[in-house]
Amino acid sequence: MTLPTLRDSLRQVARFDTTAFSLTRIREGKFGAILREVTEKAYFDGQPGWAEYYSAMADQSMEGFYAATGEQEISVSDEMLNSLKRKLSHGDRVERVRAAFVSMNVAFGKGRLTPGHIALESQEQTLPGSKFQTLRAVLQGMLDDDPPQLLAVCWALAWIGQNRLCANPPKAEIVLRLFRAWREAQLPEVKRMAAWAFASQELLPRNAIDKDAWGDINDWLKNSVLADPGFRRENRSAAVIVAWYRQAPWNDAELVEQIASAIEPYSDDPTLREILANLGEAGAQVLKQWQELARQ
Repeated sequence: MTLPTLRDSLRQVARFDTTAFSLTRIREGKFGAILREVTEKAYFDGQPGWAEYYSAMADQSMEGFYAATGEQEISVSDEMLNSLKRKLSHGDRVERVRAAFVSMNVAFGKGRLTPGHIALESQEQTLPGSKFQTLRAVLQGMLDDDPPQLLAVCWALAWIGQNRLCANPPKAEIVLRLFRAWREAQLPEVKRMAAWAFASQELLPRNAIDKDAWGDINDWLKNSVLADPGFRRENRSAAVIVAWYRQAPWNDAELVEQIASAIEPYSDDPTLREILANLGEAGAQVLKQWQELARQ
């Protein structure tokens, strides 16, 4: 096999093989350096299909983080988070994106990480909110127009929000920036991550954002509820959250209906639960139904 053929084959493996274990085995073998190189090049070169490498990039970013520390098991510590913040703030483009992917894995794991596997802590254990507060602030400052960076940052912010790792909710301006990232994203992978990052943030008071700041988006919101089935959950969740803030295009009774009928009863959707808790008896009834389904 010639080197160009090998590189092309490894590039296709990184693009389509979503099994982290098999890719890890290749990266640990004699072709590991080439696989890492072609994956990174494909992700950053801006060619069609670049976003399909995000999973492989996330895995090898985490593996590289372990290799650099020489540790087999790492607990989330101030030292670790400070290292990530330095890379996010002062690294070059590639280093920033790698650090964003590592931040995503850390937020997903909520505490203890092991190579090739994220071990979740028990739900009774929580991290002090201050540990992730400044990390989130640095990530929020990276919400720019560079799609490869935006995808990684939104993924990290999605898990920070989903797992409620910060002591305080985000500022209204950040919520709006995430909304605009979702609305303006061109690629489905970026749009999905931006929608999820927006939808996972802790709910602000209903009057925290001026209704005019969202723009004239009634038709667009309605279409988002019927969007690409592959990303339906993220788009639908984001759409109803915007509608809750704007009190349009659905009134509160219709909003409860939209959540109950258009959104699957996921037990890990904290922001939707916060909305339902603010929608009176009708919202409470949906929450009760979801709890009963979760117990089955």
